Amino acid sequence: MSPKTDYYNIHSSRFVFILKTIQSLPISPSAKILDVGCYPPHIMLSLRHLGFDVYGISSIHETVRDKKVASLNIENGKLPYADNTFDLIVFTEILEHLISDPLVIFKEFRRILKPTGYLLITTPNIFRFQNIVNLIIGKNIYFDLDQLKQSDPKTGTIYYRHNREYAQSELLTLSTEAGLSPYKKGYFIAYPPTRQKNKQDPLKLKVVKYLNYFLMLIFNSRRDTIFLISTKRN
Repeated sequence: MSPKTDYYNIHSSRFVFILKTIQSLPISPSAKILDVGCYPPHIMLSLRHLGFDVYGISSIHETVRDKKVASLNIENGKLPYADNTFDLIVFTEILEHLISDPLVIFKEFRRILKPTGYLLITTPNIFRFQNIVNLIIGKNIYFDLDQLKQSDPKTGTIYYRHNREYAQSELLTLSTEAGLSPYKKGYFIAYPPTRQKNKQDPLKLKVVKYLNYFLMLIFNSRRDTIFLISTKRN
């Protein structure tokens, strides 16, 4: 199985949620969309298939060969787009990988959004059940020491790990401080136990994952992923 196929199998529920959410927004069927962190380009290509005019930003370490995709580090300065360019910016599962002040990039997003544009963010929920259980049993919620030793800011491998996870309230704070207004917010289950990745798990681990899943169904704010849609309109 190729890495891109494996990635799709792991993240397919998140992709479906994002695509359905975008289709529910009051934007034109041919809206101009920027997919920030578009590698692998599953979301970008799906949105193009739906008729949207989609641009992308990929990291210099995970490039996407496409004439509408720029390869750059979004933390290194101004984005290469004019003011008021996009109807929608998609920023999914990227925020947790940043190492500098995310407010800077939020302000850049606001700059390049059209006056009626939207910013869609998804990111892991720091208060998800899995993290709470790990803390109770004395396990670190972040990467292990081996991954820490393998991360190097000079090579960019530091971005392969989660450098900080967020609460819903923090997303709202960043959005508001950047001059954006909340439009819709909530939680969803991006990684159900039915994923292809989990089919080879031992029985004990499967039981734990299903228990975690049922608890997330009951307790909304403990689901694994946060989403926030903000708008430039005040």
